[in-house]
This record gives sequence, C-alpha cells and structure tokens, in this order.
Amino acid sequence: MDVLQAGARAYSRYCMYEWPVDRCEPPDAKLHAKAVIVDSRDVLLTSANMTSAAYDRNIELGVLCLGGGVAAQVQRHFDALVARGVLRVVDPERRNPE
Repeated sequence: MDVLQAGARAYSRYCMYEWPVDRCEPPDAKLHAKAVIVDSRDVLLTSANMTSAAYDRNIELGVLCLGGGVAAQVQRHFDALVARGVLRVVDPERRNPE
C-alpha cells in the first residue's frame, strides 16, 4: 500500500464536523480553525488548510499540545458544540480528501 492509499484509508476512519450555513450566527461567519484531537490527550490547532498553497505560499500558524489538559478542554468544547447542534457530522459520502 502506498502512502496515498494509506492516507486515504486513515482519513476515512476519522469523524469530521461542519458548521452548517443555516446555523451560522452571524450569517456571514466562517469556520476556519482546524483541530485534530487524539484520545483527548494531544491536540493540533491550526489555521492551515491541508493544501500545497498552505504549505508553500501562505503564512499559517498552528500549535501542537502534547499531554496536559488542553486536548481534553478542546474535546469538551467540541462535544458541547455538537450537543447543541452548532456543529454536525459531515456525511462520509460528501468528503473530498483532495
């Protein structure tokens, strides 16, 4: 299995969320933050899109927190947003890994 296939396989197992347009307040608000939380222990918070432009041309910023309580706090925040219906799970059929 090559790296691309392995990445696509791993990607399909992750749960992704979106902020639906009809739930944005104010209506023109945008969600640009990205978070990857691993076992409520480690978290990557970043503005970077996973594109070649983000890596090659843009100035992006992210922070990786390993251990401590930050990941658990971020997880609780996202859980509350999901519970309130602010964020919803992205249908796996709509995902575009490219």
